[in-house]
Amino acid sequence: MNAPLPCMSGSRMDKWPRILLEIGLGIGKAFVKFDHSWIRDGTNTDHTQVLNRSRRDVTDHREDAPVRMGWFDRVRMCVGWDLADRARIAKFRRCMDTDLSDVIRDIGQQLAKFKGTQSLMSNKRFVRRLHSMLGEWLIGLLDGSFDEEYVERRSAFGRKLLEIDLTFEDVILLEELTRRQLFGLAKDKLSDSPQVLSSTMHTLDKAFNIDLALIYSTYLEAREAEMERVLLDQFLSVTGFSRTLYENLADAQSWRSRE
Repeated sequence: MNAPLPCMSGSRMDKWPRILLEIGLGIGKAFVKFDHSWIRDGTNTDHTQVLNRSRRDVTDHREDAPVRMGWFDRVRMCVGWDLADRARIAKFRRCMDTDLSDVIRDIGQQLAKFKGTQSLMSNKRFVRRLHSMLGEWLIGLLDGSFDEEYVERRSAFGRKLLEIDLTFEDVILLEELTRRQLFGLAKDKLSDSPQVLSSTMHTLDKAFNIDLALIYSTYLEAREAEMERVLLDQFLSVTGFSRTLYENLADAQSWRSRE
């Protein structure tokens, strides 16, 4: 039978939350020195970030919407997107509607070739899933509205890319393949009108910059949150801490940082 804890005076009792906090953070510091080679890009996550940031429920992004929209408005202003660009990209989208399936197929084949997964292209289920993702990528890119609904939709798409196991390198490759296909199609369609071609290419470049700024940021946020969740789970497993104790330590650390 465990001996009962001795009674303590108020002054000694006041020290226990701080003692527990120091113990927890000390273990955390030791833990983050482990070799976390399972993180593909070698990101070094500080223990205080784990104690604070991984507590957020990343499945609910509504609280971040106003902040993200404000940031996105600044991106759009820096790029210089205007009504003329929106009209040009809408016209280009109508122009390429008949070629959309071919563009999706070509991008899918090139992506599989670069990744060395050509054998999967014979799997109809895989191809349908890939083409669905590429179609969503293209349609969103050529949307041109860049409003609040667009921001929510493309933010969700950025997280979806992580869920279907695309690495960040895959996303960058996909951007380049898509850019090459659309620019090539614009040259084929508009070669007889050099001025229209030039303005359309410039608009496409703007659309890529705006769209990818949003997709990249949400993809990286989702990836970082996932790595922090894994790190936290390993921390709890190694230390034997309960999630409740972890929450209490995080709260104490947060209050301590405000002092």
